[in-house]
Amino acid sequence: MAAETPLREIIVALVDDNRISRNEHARLLNAEPGVTVVSAEATLSVTMLTEEQPDVVLVEAGITEVLSLRAAVTTRRVLPGASVVITDLIPENEDIADFVKAGVAGFVLKEATSDDLVDTVRTVADGSHVLPDALTSPLFVQIAAEGIEIDDEESGRKVRASIAVSLTLREQEVVRLIGEGMANKQIAARLMISTATVKTHVRKAMDKTGLHTRLLLATRTAPPRAN
Repeated sequence: MAAETPLREIIVALVDDNRISRNEHARLLNAEPGVTVVSAEATLSVTMLTEEQPDVVLVEAGITEVLSLRAAVTTRRVLPGASVVITDLIPENEDIADFVKAGVAGFVLKEATSDDLVDTVRTVADGSHVLPDALTSPLFVQIAAEGIEIDDEESGRKVRASIAVSLTLREQEVVRLIGEGMANKQIAARLMISTATVKTHVRKAMDKTGLHTRLLLATRTAPPRAN
C-alpha cells in the first residue's frame, strides 16, 4: 500500500481586533494537520510579514473596511506571494469589489462554519480563489456600477474589465449570465441546456482567456456599459 503524500505546510497569520475570535481561529487552524499559525494580532505588522513569510493572511472584516482593506493592500505589496482572506464578512455591509481590486483571494462569511474557514485557507494556499455564492450578486452589481479596472499583464497597464475576447456566441451568453450572478443550474435553465454543457462552456472560456475563476472570467470579458 502506497504511503500517503504528506500535506504541504501552510503558514498562516491572523489579523483580528477581537481577542476571543482571534484566539478561537488560531486554535482551530493550529489543530489542523499541516497548518501553523505564526501570528495572531489585532493589527497587521510589516515586520511579521517579512520575518514569518505567511502563505495565507486572514484579515477580519470587523476591524472596519478601511483598515481591513489597508491590511490586504499592505500584505499584497510586502508579500506578493501571500494569499489574503477576508473573514467574518457580512455581504450587505462591505464593498466586495474593493477587496477584489486589492487582490484578496478568498472570503469567509460571518455565518460560515469551521470547515468553511479551513477549506478556504487550504484552497487559497493552493493558488485558487474562493468567492461564496452569497457574494456573487453583490459583487457583480458593484462591477456593473463602477467598471472595475484590472492589471493587464501583457501591457503592464490598468484596463477596464470590459475587454472583448474571442468566445463563441454561446460562451458569451454563459459568461454574461455568470456576470449577472447566476449559478450553473440557473444558466442551464435559462438557456435550456444541461448543467454539464454549461460547465463545458465555462471551462472553454477559461481556457481561451487564461482566466481560471468565474469571477475573473466575468469581470475580464464583461461587455461595455452603455453611456
